[in-house]
Amino acid sequence: MTSLHPVLTKTTATIAVQSLQNFAVDLRHALAGCFPTDEKPYKRVLMVFLYWENLEQDHPELFEQIQYLKQLFTERYKYTSQVIKLKLHINSNDRRNNVVQILLGFMRWRCNSDYLIIFYYGGHAALQESTRHTWIGPGIPNNADTLDLTELLLATFEHHNGDVMYLIDACYAASIPLGTGKELLAASAIELSAVGTTSGFTRQVHDILEETCGSPITLAHLHAKLMKTWEGPGNQRMGLEVTPVHSELNRNQKGSLVIAPMNPSGTTRPHPHMRPSTSRPLLGSDEPKVLISVHLANANIQSDLESWTRWLSTNRPAYIRDVDISIVSAHRTHSTLLLIIMIPAAVHNAMHGHPAYQMINYVSGPNFLVGTVTSSGRLDSLREKWPTLDSRSVLKEKRTHHRDLQRQVLPDRE
Repeated sequence: MTSLHPVLTKTTATIAVQSLQNFAVDLRHALAGCFPTDEKPYKRVLMVFLYWENLEQDHPELFEQIQYLKQLFTERYKYTSQVIKLKLHINSNDRRNNVVQILLGFMRWRCNSDYLIIFYYGGHAALQESTRHTWIGPGIPNNADTLDLTELLLATFEHHNGDVMYLIDACYAASIPLGTGKELLAASAIELSAVGTTSGFTRQVHDILEETCGSPITLAHLHAKLMKTWEGPGNQRMGLEVTPVHSELNRNQKGSLVIAPMNPSGTTRPHPHMRPSTSRPLLGSDEPKVLISVHLANANIQSDLESWTRWLSTNRPAYIRDVDISIVSAHRTHSTLLLIIMIPAAVHNAMHGHPAYQMINYVSGPNFLVGTVTSSGRLDSLREKWPTLDSRSVLKEKRTHHRDLQRQVLPDRE
């Protein structure tokens, strides 16, 4: 899953963007936001690890994964790290106040707008239905040792002017509150369990960062790479069992937050487009895809999907080598033009929420029943294959094609 967009509460005419050109501008900003920029290199990055003091006994595998992740951030990325172990068998208010004091003291002396804070929590969590807050605990049933993680983060980071990145490996992690400059990568959505704490979220984050060999990566792109490891429930491999969640509220259009090693000069590394062209970012056909719906107020544009697809795919920042974008279909509603568009998941992650853009779902490929126009210009449709057929003949051919598909999928009944 990804950014939680607002639910439609108005008519499509009032939420629609004016034209496809307006959407293209937002798409271009999203493409730029997928990749690191050197506009504001961080002077320092602070990594905070929070977990319960009994985690090594309760979940030794997760504890080991956290140690590997901490080692990667401190040795390869040269980040300053702080470990906070939540104590058992103490008053809950005392526990909460102790953690807040540590975090505020850590930020007061070392943090400003030029610093990035990465906050990590790994362990058990549950959702309190009345407040929709995420509560964390040590995993012991009916134990009083709990902590309201949502309230803790609000008390600590709500008024912090700098950037904050949340990495949460727990159930119901997507309920973490966000604000300007805050971005979340979580193991599961607010309504979904993370299937224990051995589903591999922390391991996969570590492995992806290790494979980048120190190259800068945005949280939006890291989420898309995590999506490639998803294997589904009950998988026999080391992939994720639950769809990871990305959410951000960077309303200042500066792009997704960046994980990048510190330079000897004391700043994070520059933008990839300042390197040779061979290292320019690629968002090709193997990237996870998202279907989105787009409502346009101008419903009078020509229905030439091939031309519009080619234009959207080429209207990109110069340092991005390839983008796989498809306009799957176009439909006229009573008041708008509705487009169904397939874009890379990383691009969708970096798109700023607009009610005219709605996520439909993740997909693994193009429309395999009716054919689509892709950025390469390929057009597979029944009308192109049989241009002289009328609509009734086309419908008949579609039904015949559907029966052929059924024969391929369904076993013979003998």
